[in-house]
Amino acid sequence: MTDINNPTNVIIGDDADELIRLGSVGAAAGFGGNDTIVSAINGVVPGSLIFGNTGNDYLESKGIGDQAFGGKDDDYIVNDTGQGTLSGDLGNDTLYGEEGLYTFFGGDGADYIRADEASSIFVGGDGNDTLSGGEGNDTMAGGDGNDWAKSGPEGQSFLFGNSGNDTLISETTEANGDPDSVFAGRGDDYAYVSGSSIVDNPILVGDLGNDSLLVNGTSVDGAILAGDVDPSGQISGTDVGNDYLFVNSGNDHQLAGNAGNDTLELGAAGSNVTLAGGQGNDFLVGTANGEGLRAFGDREDDYLYFSASSAQLWGDNPNATEFGDDTVIGVGGQITLAGDNSNAGTDGGNDFLRASGAGNNVLLGFAGNDTIDASASGSGDVLSGGVGDDYYIFGAGDSIEADTDGINTYIGSGALDVTVTVQPTDSFGGDANFKIAGSQSNVRAIDSGGIISGDLPDLLTIGSANGLTNSGGGDDTLNVGNVTGSVNGGDGNDIISVTGTDGVAAGGQVDGGLGDDSIVAEVVAGSAVGGGGADTLALDSLTSSAVVTGGDGNDVFTIGTADAGASVDAGAGDEVLVVGGVGTVADPLSGAGVSLSGGAGDDTVAAATSATETTGANSFLQGGDGDDFLQGQANGGDTLSGGAGDDILFGGIATNSNIGAGTTTQFNFNNWNGDSLSGGAGADIFLFTDINQTGSTGQTLGTVQAGSNAGQFGGLNATVQNILVYGGTNVGGTVNSAANVDTITGFSSTEDRLFFSTGGSFGQTTAGTLTNDFFSGTPDFSGLVGGTVNTVPTVVGEGTSTTFFAAGTNIGAGDFFYDTTNGGLYTFYNTGGGTSFALVSVLEGAPTLAAGDIQFGTPGASGFVTL
Repeated sequence: MTDINNPTNVIIGDDADELIRLGSVGAAAGFGGNDTIVSAINGVVPGSLIFGNTGNDYLESKGIGDQAFGGKDDDYIVNDTGQGTLSGDLGNDTLYGEEGLYTFFGGDGADYIRADEASSIFVGGDGNDTLSGGEGNDTMAGGDGNDWAKSGPEGQSFLFGNSGNDTLISETTEANGDPDSVFAGRGDDYAYVSGSSIVDNPILVGDLGNDSLLVNGTSVDGAILAGDVDPSGQISGTDVGNDYLFVNSGNDHQLAGNAGNDTLELGAAGSNVTLAGGQGNDFLVGTANGEGLRAFGDREDDYLYFSASSAQLWGDNPNATEFGDDTVIGVGGQITLAGDNSNAGTDGGNDFLRASGAGNNVLLGFAGNDTIDASASGSGDVLSGGVGDDYYIFGAGDSIEADTDGINTYIGSGALDVTVTVQPTDSFGGDANFKIAGSQSNVRAIDSGGIISGDLPDLLTIGSANGLTNSGGGDDTLNVGNVTGSVNGGDGNDIISVTGTDGVAAGGQVDGGLGDDSIVAEVVAGSAVGGGGADTLALDSLTSSAVVTGGDGNDVFTIGTADAGASVDAGAGDEVLVVGGVGTVADPLSGAGVSLSGGAGDDTVAAATSATETTGANSFLQGGDGDDFLQGQANGGDTLSGGAGDDILFGGIATNSNIGAGTTTQFNFNNWNGDSLSGGAGADIFLFTDINQTGSTGQTLGTVQAGSNAGQFGGLNATVQNILVYGGTNVGGTVNSAANVDTITGFSSTEDRLFFSTGGSFGQTTAGTLTNDFFSGTPDFSGLVGGTVNTVPTVVGEGTSTTFFAAGTNIGAGDFFYDTTNGGLYTFYNTGGGTSFALVSVLEGAPTLAAGDIQFGTPGASGFVTL
């Protein structure tokens, strides 16, 4: 061992492995060999100079201001008492400082540099160096090579990666400490704030290369992350990197990718976070649980996807003058999504904007051919495409700003409360209401909603018309599945077809509008309106809630069946209203019925003769003003009111069931009730075509059994009738009152007439007034036995009483008898076995009736409906 106490001395070893210990400040050099050199302890500068030179040397610096140089090979240099400069030089060196202010130079080689409780400067130099800071304000520079540097837990450190693919770690756990700054330098660097850090406002800068800048953990706010910034602080030029910037949590962060195709990501950030992609095709994604997120793709083609609220997402940025084709997706509420900005003019990008989540978002395409989709968002979104050919997808409660630039497409998704004004050149579909601006022919189809078109002919197809549809002017064709909203043909001669199984649902309406329209529907439970013009309505089925109105014009109504409760008002004009059948009711005597009204004009209002229901609902037919023809249904007690004008009223005819021979057959009638006929003002005709529409029982009957129903009574205000029995013995049976007798109110002998068909069961074959006998008076029922039939007829056709009419009255087939007391009009007819009588009608109030009031003719000449 050599001790040097004179500072002016310089000790240089030889090639051997030497131990040199300085007793005072001086200089020592190992020269060759694996040397150990220890400097002297001193408290002032300058300190000692020690050199390891060649060999794997151990240099221990103990003085203030020492300078230690390892030289060649792999040296270990340490200072544990004060400040100094430690330089590894060549080789893979280890430099360690415990307390003090150190400057470390790793030199060439893969060096390890560490300081514990010191504020130091670390320079790694060439090679893949490892730099570990302590509890002080460190400055760390990796130099060339792939370096690893980590700041200490306390103090404010500056980390520089310089050249190479470096890993730079900021880890500050000191409460209320100062933040670190990390500059990655050239190369593909990995720089991050560790998850254990708790100090706000760190800075991470990428410089050139494909850098990764991350802030991990949950306790750091206000971080600044910037990719591609050169040492002068300027954004890098053409030599750019594709950087990855990530913040896991916290508030008030700023992330800027700058040049390159960068990825900027948020884990579960808080409030007031700003991201800017910069130049390049950038990818910005993440979640912000707080408000105030702002994300900008900047120039070129960027992708943004964020879950946030009260946020701004811009494909470019609000001040950009160059634009790309951006994708901007926001999940949440109160988000502004924008493709370009107002600077775009007509030269913006073709952007894709999509909002989903809570709603109340604003989607701004600006210039370019943009796709704007709010279909998965809640209500309250505002969509604006701007200049260009835009594609809109929207939902319920959204609004679309008027877009007259470009050829646009609109698709509604459950947006039945939304009405969109579109241009004639635009396309649309889905579920919404559309209003076509201008005058142009259109061929359009949507799934559900409504369409409002212009004045030229349109062809509109709507799967479910649950919005507002108006085809405007022109001769339009509307093909509709089901209607729960409103469909209006507008002006023009329109064709409206409703083909769905639900048809026009309750609450729905089909209106032909002005013009000669045609409306065809399978089912109507709501409202069908012909509107102005000569309309044709062909409606297969009316439910009990259906309301059908003709409007002005000479309309034709053809109705298949109508349930009790349905209402048809033909309106003004000369109408033809025909119902093929009336729906079944549980109790045919209940009075439930179908209302048919002709309104003003010369109308035909009728139930067709082909109706086959045997327990049909009653019909209420009203002719209104004009010369009307009213025909009741075959089965049911109808009420016919002609109103003002010269009307023809026909109660309808039924075909009674054939009651054949046998011992178990009972009497049966299809005619459940008589009709109520009121001609109203004017010269009216009441039409009768067959005995079956009266209270007749003139069938061929089998033996009447004891206790069986013996049939309907043929007289008025009495209890028994004429019973015809072909053989056998009548042992008694209960007899009922008359049924199926028409009642006429308001009959006027000076104006009205009773019209009977010729060649039928009424006995007269020539047209004109009655040619047979006409009798009047009060019939005598005193000889009849009330309640039961217990007189055995001896002649076929013989009645149970011979005193029904006054003595000497010679009654024959074809004669009529009028009960001047009760208003009953009876006719007599030949049944093949004798003469029977039937109560044809009751004239309410027993008005004056003469033979000249009874006329015969062919019913078809009077508008008889045989549909």
